[in-house]
Amino acid sequence: MLSMVVVVIPCVVAAVVTPIVSNVVLSNHDQLDLTPAVGPESLAFDGSDGGPYAGVWDGRVLKWDGHRRRWVEFAITTPHR
Repeated sequence: MLSMVVVVIPCVVAAVVTPIVSNVVLSNHDQLDLTPAVGPESLAFDGSDGGPYAGVWDGRVLKWDGHRRRWVEFAITTPHR
């Protein structure tokens, strides 16, 4: 007859302490207007000071065009990636 023995080893779990951020800091932000897109899901910058780039819910990647002061379509991803 095969028997199993379960050994319970006590372990110490360190509590993760997160710093409290002041509401003053949280209220001092700029919201990105990506109309008519929904997002951003993510933001990125490139190494040549380009961007920001914003990935939005429908798979498009938008890039900020500073000269025209608006978001332009930079890339469209495929569902077969």
